[in-house]
Amino acid sequence: MKIILICNLGMSSGLLGEKLKEAATKSGIEADVEAIPMNEIEELDLSGVDCVLISPQVRYMKNDVEKMANGSCAVLVMDSVEFGLMQADKIMDRIIEAVK
Repeated sequence: MKIILICNLGMSSGLLGEKLKEAATKSGIEADVEAIPMNEIEELDLSGVDCVLISPQVRYMKNDVEKMANGSCAVLVMDSVEFGLMQADKIMDRIIEAVK
């Protein structure tokens, strides 16, 4: 499963990305997780991406990302509490549900 995380600067999402890989492994899923800052979104290639996760601080970008995805992948805004507490297991459950 390929997951893209979009956040303000890409730092906190990088840490969450590692935790999401661990959560995916626990669920029996091999995940490739890439964190990118919002200012690189225009260069984003969504081919082969299963889910784009948007951090709460840039939730306003959801419509733009959905247009870019054009239905090719799930686009989710992360819950503020789950993101803040780095609750990767809960976030991964939401991803799995959205990708079904």
